[in-house]
Amino acid sequence: MSQIDETVFQNFCLISQKVQEIQKTTEEERITPDLRVELHQELEKAQVSLESLRNGAAKTIFVLGQSNPMDAVEKQIVSLYRIVEEGFEKHQITDISEQALDLSHQFEKGEVGHLAQKVDQLKHNIQFIYTTRCPSMKNRKVIDLAKKMVEHSNEILSTKGKVSTEQLQRFQLLRGLLREALNQIETFADPMDAEIAMEMCEIANLFRKRKKGEALLQLQFLKPRLSNSQIDQIEAASDDAEELAHLLMELAGGNPDLDEAVLLTESKGIFHTLEA
Repeated sequence: MSQIDETVFQNFCLISQKVQEIQKTTEEERITPDLRVELHQELEKAQVSLESLRNGAAKTIFVLGQSNPMDAVEKQIVSLYRIVEEGFEKHQITDISEQALDLSHQFEKGEVGHLAQKVDQLKHNIQFIYTTRCPSMKNRKVIDLAKKMVEHSNEILSTKGKVSTEQLQRFQLLRGLLREALNQIETFADPMDAEIAMEMCEIANLFRKRKKGEALLQLQFLKPRLSNSQIDQIEAASDDAEELAHLLMELAGGNPDLDEAVLLTESKGIFHTLEA
């Protein structure tokens, strides 16, 4: 390897290490507004550095099998932008749900003296998330239930805080629905789940085409988007390519016994089923 190759490789390793650190942060920390800005800045810096390295190494042979590692890291960076935004939205949803539940408890206790400001703050947070982003389908139900709590709270405050039995029962109903919606968030299948299922099928196809190195690389960069349970199952599997292909098809919801000629057709079928 030439000196240029060594420099390229060392710089690439530094960028890749930084990207892995960002990924770890998204997995371990709550994405607050300040952390969101910080992570966006770090991702942009990594992306610029990677592009500069790619341009400088245009004539350098730096390929792992049939897959360029720079492409894989670039794909991970793009994926992390989405993960940061999803994490920030989760932070917003958590704040909104906690504020709504706290409101209902305080009204139940008859502690209505200083709730007008809290109701206004919750209303502002709901308006903010709808005006600054497009919440995912799984989060809209939580937001809409919190909005109903705001409306119900304002009704009570307009009567000088006198809470009737009927109004308390309505709070209890809304609180129960809100908690149910929060529980459903973890199992809700949205279009992003369909995209993950398609990628699992494509990686399974690579394993069955005996492109194990490329398949393992793609699987590594898919892991940040998987649940802990899915990751545990993959890591517990043997190193056998056929077994991994079989497992990935099972996780994607497809037929694990299909041969490679129809795997991609099957993945498209899974995509349309999940979207329906």
